[in-house]
Amino acid sequence: MIKSINKKLENNELTVEVVCEVRKFAAHAIKVLTTEELIGILKKEYKIVSTKTSPSHKVGNSRRSKVRPSGTWVFLIQKETKSKSRRKTQTQKKDIPAALTTSTDSGPKNIRNRMSSLSKK
Repeated sequence: MIKSINKKLENNELTVEVVCEVRKFAAHAIKVLTTEELIGILKKEYKIVSTKTSPSHKVGNSRRSKVRPSGTWVFLIQKETKSKSRRKTQTQKKDIPAALTTSTDSGPKNIRNRMSSLSKK
């Protein structure tokens, strides 16, 4: 449906011009591009705060019923602040006494050994 999206960024304003491809056959459905759908497409690249202006007509793939194939939106975006990348602090392994690391159970550890020891009893 969308033929091209032209983006122009000035300060905190993002001007987006959308041109849709006109449907060729009457059997094709009329699709209308809404502001929410356009924000969904643009949110991958920009943090949109609000909509400043939007077209007064519907924008879609038809020229009927007040629908035009192109429109221009102006969005206010949030400037990305460059944050310092924080390094992950490495946790140091503490020296654990050998008495705590050995298990108190001297028996078999896996299920097969436990089952065989039960069958022997």
